[in-house]
Amino acid sequence: MNTPLKDKIMASILSGRNTEAQLISLYRKLEPGKFSPSDHNDIVRALEKQLRDRFPRAANRVFGAKDKDVVESLELFVALLDFDPTTNKLGNHVKTGGGRIRGECYIQNYISYKNQQGQKVELLLEQKTFESELMAYVYDRSSKGAEVSITSYTFAEIDEAKQHYNRVLQRYCDKNSCYKKSLHSVGFFIFIIEVINSLNAAISAYTPYLFGSAYSVPPLSPRHESTPASVKPAQKALLPISP
Repeated sequence: MNTPLKDKIMASILSGRNTEAQLISLYRKLEPGKFSPSDHNDIVRALEKQLRDRFPRAANRVFGAKDKDVVESLELFVALLDFDPTTNKLGNHVKTGGGRIRGECYIQNYISYKNQQGQKVELLLEQKTFESELMAYVYDRSSKGAEVSITSYTFAEIDEAKQHYNRVLQRYCDKNSCYKKSLHSVGFFIFIIEVINSLNAAISAYTPYLFGSAYSVPPLSPRHESTPASVKPAQKALLPISP
């Protein structure tokens, strides 16, 4: 449908002579009814590539961030995962890969999980160039210092990659939960010992009052037998002798 017009527009776009304003104007004037869905998509992708390569800020205004769909997909996936997010030492947000930051990849975003034992799993979505296919990679490290295994998936297999990530995540998250439970058990055991020791100390302190003093208390003298040392006994009066 209207192939000559499509070819003319494509040649103009690919020439690289259009300004930012001309490319944006062309995009906004596109009428889907004039072209087949396939031809319309080809023109839009050509416009986007030109804007991404030459005018990236304008491209973000028109099409949004180039990794927008990938980030949203990963965020939704994380939100649906059934695990304790507080056990993740790496955070549960979507991260930008180093390849994208260094300009080596068109798109590179990932999510990752690491537990207390150093076991780590990562799901990375990567697109090398604008024209290349979006790929998925699952990185799995079973222990600290262990070699990382990498499994790659094509665009059509991204759901399988997500399932792979989830299986490993559940395994590592369960181990981390067991580790935390064991720490809680040890803490509870120590608490019980401290309580027992406190009870023993209390019993020892109050035993003399409950069962009699451990020290003998000398009996008090009866009042009539008690004579203060400073008081001398009274002397009998001497009767006069009759002559």
